[in-house]
Amino acid sequence: MKTTIDIPVELVKKAKIEAINHGITLRDILIQGLQKELSSMSPGRPSGSKPVGQKKDRWMEESRKLMRQIKEKSRLQKTLAEITVDGRR
Repeated sequence: MKTTIDIPVELVKKAKIEAINHGITLRDILIQGLQKELSSMSPGRPSGSKPVGQKKDRWMEESRKLMRQIKEKSRLQKTLAEITVDGRR
């Protein structure tokens, strides 16, 4: 079956390079990728959604990143305040 889809240019370029490197066609790369993605999906889970565990892991990772940024901001504000108090600003 033939169909038309809009794929980002950079993604197509990467896929073509991989196809050439593996001695297969772009069509084969796309079919293999689609088959792999569909086989990894659980029945009953909305398409495009991640399993709950993956969502939780992503949330925890982002939460840790935010905490590091808050600590760094606090450290920088303290340093700036010290500089201002010492009259070096």
